[in-house]
Amino acid sequence: MINSQKYVLSGLLISILLVGCSGTKLLEHDQKFFTGAQFNFSGELTASQRDDLALALEELIQPTPNDKFLGSRPAVWLHQVTKKPKKDKGFKHWVKYKIGKRPVLQRDFEAKLITNRVQNYLRNVGYFWVNVQPKIEQKKHEAKYVIDIELGPQ
Repeated sequence: MINSQKYVLSGLLISILLVGCSGTKLLEHDQKFFTGAQFNFSGELTASQRDDLALALEELIQPTPNDKFLGSRPAVWLHQVTKKPKKDKGFKHWVKYKIGKRPVLQRDFEAKLITNRVQNYLRNVGYFWVNVQPKIEQKKHEAKYVIDIELGPQ
């Protein structure tokens, strides 16, 4: 009985710490995390064609969004709270740059460049009639790039 209480207490403590490690508290008021892209296809495509195209187009999205763990970004938090090390080696450098990850923000994302990449890729695979409509969906601390793609016959 006592062992199970230790596990429950430890789990509760770890989850409280992880929730506090989101990194959003250290963002400036006009900054938002870039969370990736969503592709909405219209046209005569099968489900497997949609999945294949979405997977291929996902690789074109740069920079890659930060990974989340249980709803937070602990690697971003570590990068933000660790002060810049004086040397290019040592524990602080290792924590900040090897474990910690620089936050990928909305301003790092060039929407026009990604739109052009998507159009070029689709033309290269045979979709010559393509209409790409990009938009950005924003939440309090996050921004997602939504791309509506209308495809003609291949």
